[in-house]
Amino acid sequence: MKSESQLAASRKLGQYLQKIDKQIRLKADRIIEQADLTVSQDAVLNYLMTREGEEVSQTDVQNAFGLTNPAVTKMCHRLEQKEMIHIEVSPRDMRLRLLSVTEKGKTALKKADVLKIPFEVTTLEGFSEAETEQLLSYMERIWQNISSTNR
Repeated sequence: MKSESQLAASRKLGQYLQKIDKQIRLKADRIIEQADLTVSQDAVLNYLMTREGEEVSQTDVQNAFGLTNPAVTKMCHRLEQKEMIHIEVSPRDMRLRLLSVTEKGKTALKKADVLKIPFEVTTLEGFSEAETEQLLSYMERIWQNISSTNR
């Protein structure tokens, strides 16, 4: 069992992670809106790009991001309206809607990636290479701890 000081430190860490997550999302949304994207749309487009050439359905996106069907449907509809993705019914299973990134979507992703660089660089400003490696090691261990199915 954790001591009181470990429990307090764990709670404080959780608070910092929430604050960091909120700031990153707010700032990243402001930055990449110049590419006509939101953070969530950017993530989905990047996911689709990593699976380019494969059949990727809305269900795949739901499972990859832990989103609900209505949330993914709405996001995909917006991306389709912006002509950043193409949606088609699967010829093998009429229930599946297959997604692919259009040239406009690829261009928006490239622009967003360039826009994000200065912000991404500032996140670790003042950290040495060794400190950065140590931080990433700690974050990986925290991720393993909280994603463990044994707990």
